[in-house]
Amino acid sequence: MERPLIEDVSADVAPVVEEFIAEAAQANLEEDAAVTVETSAVADSGPEAAPGSVEEVAPFIAFEKV
Repeated sequence: MERPLIEDVSADVAPVVEEFIAEAAQANLEEDAAVTVETSAVADSGPEAAPGSVEEVAPFIAFEKV
């Protein structure tokens, strides 16, 4: 079972880290929603839309090889 990253920080910085993680998660949700709306707009524009016209957007924050 994976442990939350917050368990690895000291108690004195935990609130700041929690706030950062919450803000990053919210930014990811907002970006996902924006991409979904943009993708829907392109899909609704019909066959004349250029393939690949929606730019892929990376997550706001990503943890790799942690």
